[in-house]
Amino acid sequence: MAHIAEHKNVWGPFLIIVPVSTLYNWQNELEKFCPALRVLPYFGTADERKRLGKYLDPKNLSNSHLQIHVLITSYNLICNNPKDQAKLMRVKWNYMILDEAQAIKNNMSRRWKSLLQFQARNRLLLTGTPIQNTMAELWALLHFIMPKLFDNHEQFQEWFSKDIEASSMDQGALNKHQLKRLHAVLKPFMLRRLKRDVEQEIAPKTEKEIFCDMTYRQRTLYQQIRSKIST
Repeated sequence: MAHIAEHKNVWGPFLIIVPVSTLYNWQNELEKFCPALRVLPYFGTADERKRLGKYLDPKNLSNSHLQIHVLITSYNLICNNPKDQAKLMRVKWNYMILDEAQAIKNNMSRRWKSLLQFQARNRLLLTGTPIQNTMAELWALLHFIMPKLFDNHEQFQEWFSKDIEASSMDQGALNKHQLKRLHAVLKPFMLRRLKRDVEQEIAPKTEKEIFCDMTYRQRTLYQQIRSKIST
């Protein structure tokens, strides 16, 4: 987002949708690394969100001198609050970013169908587990970012899913040609970072053991339970 703003002079609007547990972390990281981008944390009570809604006026978006460049919200808020969903759907987003994107792996879910309706020029999915159970989950993510290209689930299943899933179930050898073809299809759309690519950037792990003594009540209860256990 910083690159697009500084080098392309495109200041949004950017929409970031994340799990509830990472809302504040995203907000803090943006303040730390992209202080020039004005961030709207769109969560809180219904009254607070109603007040924040005034910033979603199109004339308050997509200009370096205006009030809002980035809006952060959660999957739960969008999918469980139709009024908020409708407000955000009216905006034409330049970039839509989903963190922990395996949250939309099910193409039959209400969440997947709702987010697919958002107007976004570009879509970016961040996930460590693009496939957890079946190849259908991978298709759901690919269709989400490129719906016109990956438009046919049955065809995708015929090309890749059947043989790859069958070899997994039978614990047989994968068809190397088919796997190579799948990698070739995914390469233009996926930036993959392996542990070996990033482990040098991580500081050495420090382990520190801290022993906590039980309180008197805890020790008494522990001894009572222990005395009743036959070995």
